[in-house]
Amino acid sequence: MVKGIELHINIQRQMFIADLPAKSLFMKTISYNGYSACTVCTAKGTCKGQVVYPYRQNMHSRRVHEEVVLSGKEAEQKQVPVDGIKGVSPMLQILNYPDQVVYDYMHLVCLGHMATLVKRWLPHLERNQLNEIDSQLKLLRLPHNVHAKFNYSIGDVSEWHAKHSRLFVLNVGLPSIISYLPKVMASHFAVYCLAIKLLHCPKSIDEISFAESLIDYYCRTAPLVFDGSIELLSLHAHMHLGEQVRQHGDLAFSSAFCFESCIRYLKKMVHGTKNLASQIAYWCDMRSAVPRPEFILQQATGKTKILFSSVKINQYRHILMNKLLEIGHDCKNIILFLRYKDKFNTYHSIIYDDSFSCASFIVSYNASTT
Repeated sequence: MVKGIELHINIQRQMFIADLPAKSLFMKTISYNGYSACTVCTAKGTCKGQVVYPYRQNMHSRRVHEEVVLSGKEAEQKQVPVDGIKGVSPMLQILNYPDQVVYDYMHLVCLGHMATLVKRWLPHLERNQLNEIDSQLKLLRLPHNVHAKFNYSIGDVSEWHAKHSRLFVLNVGLPSIISYLPKVMASHFAVYCLAIKLLHCPKSIDEISFAESLIDYYCRTAPLVFDGSIELLSLHAHMHLGEQVRQHGDLAFSSAFCFESCIRYLKKMVHGTKNLASQIAYWCDMRSAVPRPEFILQQATGKTKILFSSVKINQYRHILMNKLLEIGHDCKNIILFLRYKDKFNTYHSIIYDDSFSCASFIVSYNASTT
């Protein structure tokens, strides 16, 4: 009730996102390295030094919420896990299992399977090849909105952050590695890159279906390219990503990347190691109490003027003048800018004073949108 007005707030829960250890803790399921650890299907797994989930045993059924609750109650009575369920989680009262308990693409693909792949490539790469790959990655010039510096060698993939592995699997990994790996490994990785890229931001249902067929082929051939020990839960879980994208949308918008960014924001609110939650709550309350000016989205505009006579454009002046004459413009009536800002994006010309290691200059722009 606010000022005599009764307000009804409808809160809908879409999904629970967490890495595998956190998911097993909150959902009261077996850890990711145990039997029946898949949160989507009833695959049990077999032990070969460690628990693996062979592709040939993938004839399994999908978990059902009601059955999970019954298994949890039985597990609590017997004090032993039942079908991978250790108890009845309170989360089951607000989430539909398994539809709303998803695999996090950031941890599963970027921090999980991608690191596993690189470590299996390393014995097949010589030192000079590793140095060449590292050199290529360090010399990359990328748009600033996806910019990430590869400060660590590919041989130290465990030190990579999720953003490095994301960039590697979606964009730069295949061209960087394809000429150094054995052909069978390179082609196998090409299948994986294409499948993840399609699920990352599919444009149609057909692309999702195609990605599912690629992942099926990738998982089926993985033990042939490497060996059976690669068929961990982290590989098996890829089989469920297609259905997950159908239900919850692109992997790009259903991962922990946004929450990791929020953590950096929250860390600025705390000092020391005590009463962290209280500190965050205090500063959130303070910021909500202080009125903020209304944010107005700026129109597209030029930034940082430059004179037509500037020495910085000497090598471009002749071409620029000819192009302006072709479209009937007088260079005396033209204002030049070193930067162009369109909403939240800022594009830098190649003669902008501040140098960048990223390629932040504009390549093309559709004039019909100005």
